[in-house]
Amino acid sequence: MNYCDKIHYRILTAKEADFETMVDELLAQLPKNEKIIRLSFFGTPETNEQYITRRIFVRDKLRKKYGENEPASSYVSQPPMNASLIMEVMSYTPDAGDLLTYKRWKGFPYVLLQNKSARFLFTSGFHGNVATFGIGPQAEEVFKLLTDVMRKEGFPINSIIRQWNYIEQITSFDGADQHYQLFNNARSDFYRRTVWNNGYPAATGIGTNLGGVIIDLDAAVFLLPDCYATPIDNKLQVVAHAYSEQVLEAAQEKKNYA
Repeated sequence: MNYCDKIHYRILTAKEADFETMVDELLAQLPKNEKIIRLSFFGTPETNEQYITRRIFVRDKLRKKYGENEPASSYVSQPPMNASLIMEVMSYTPDAGDLLTYKRWKGFPYVLLQNKSARFLFTSGFHGNVATFGIGPQAEEVFKLLTDVMRKEGFPINSIIRQWNYIEQITSFDGADQHYQLFNNARSDFYRRTVWNNGYPAATGIGTNLGGVIIDLDAAVFLLPDCYATPIDNKLQVVAHAYSEQVLEAAQEKKNYA
């Protein structure tokens, strides 16, 4: 059984209204007969101060709705098409042998899925202090959080199979270094702590208007020898699992270009 067959993705949109009303409208559209793993909101705040306020509102709303079963979530500062606010829903239809567990680490919710074949980790919305720190320190802070969660739950770093890296003003500069470069420096330090026998995970660097650094990721530990992850190639780019440590060297040695 391919566990991906039990995962469902939806894009829900809200009609133009104030932010709180749009969030309520989106949550009212959630499927009732599936377990929610991850909710990703996409909107366009005007400032980082407003971004933080709205991010806190979304988190509080989800915590009240789900209690101890709060799904992973992100609020991404990115203008959606044809709507003021959209929500991507990742849900799961479990079988009798599937165990879903909802947890938090330092206030960040994440989800574990386990069955006889594998263990999966789903995180979302892990972020640094956008109000105080620049892109480099924020990236270091996020990777420290992810390291702690993965160690706590028994997922080695090389178990990551998919990673979304949201970076504010990705092509802008802090001094001589581009935001994406600063992020990659921190990612290099994170990746170099393990051996990637099967290549790097699929990863996407995504520019945002505001919001600093945000990382979502999926990780998998397979428990049976006939279970594995299959890489899917995009012929229009160099695939992430084809990269090596030589591509992602630290900035003091050589700038990272992945």
